[in-house]
Amino acid sequence: MTTTIDQLIVDVFAARLALITIANGYTSSAGENLHADNLSSDADLDSFPRLIYGDPTEETLEMYSESTGRNALTLTATMHDKIPDGYIAGSVARRHVGDIKKAVVQGTRRFDGLLFEEVVYAGRIIDLPETGESTVSVEVSFTATYIENIGDPYTVLTNP
Repeated sequence: MTTTIDQLIVDVFAARLALITIANGYTSSAGENLHADNLSSDADLDSFPRLIYGDPTEETLEMYSESTGRNALTLTATMHDKIPDGYIAGSVARRHVGDIKKAVVQGTRRFDGLLFEEVVYAGRIIDLPETGESTVSVEVSFTATYIENIGDPYTVLTNP
């Protein structure tokens, strides 16, 4: 079965998020509890930290320019975590946003043979806990632009 370019991008996005582990220098090991947005089971949903990434059939948006052949695919990563005793919720949330940014935008546009014209940070939402609750959530969005022949969404095009 052939994989479309947009699915390759989602796969790269997931692989980058999976790097978020303490052993790799991040502040959590959320990458060890990584799930697609279209979860088919409730496995590990009660364990923290938990990281969920957007799938193109769900929470993502794709835009195509007929004149240039450029696509822009928006992807999201949502991290949920318990706030450790003695920590401030906002501080924990900002660390998680930083980890996600660092993992996704690694300073390289070529990853696993796939050429991104650009991977751009598109914003964040921080959901701080209500009084008495101990879970913080952050949602971070990115836009990946790439070139595609609309008549052949399976062939990765590279710059000349």
